Amino acid sequence: MVNAYSPGWMKTDMGGPDAPFTADEGAETAVYLATLPEGGSQGNFFAEMRKFGGAIALDW
Repeated sequence: MVNAYSPGWMKTDMGGPDAPFTADEGAETAVYLATLPEGGSQGNFFAEMRKFGGAIALDW
């Protein structure tokens, strides 16, 4: 099973104090994906506990 995810902008030394998520909140999606049952979601992108379809473009 392979999925990708973004923890989001987190309050860390790099993200700074204004970020909306704590490191624990950013890890929630990783824990969710790691504990999916066998045969669960595959080949998807997740962020904030939601699956996103198609291409996601980031305006950096």
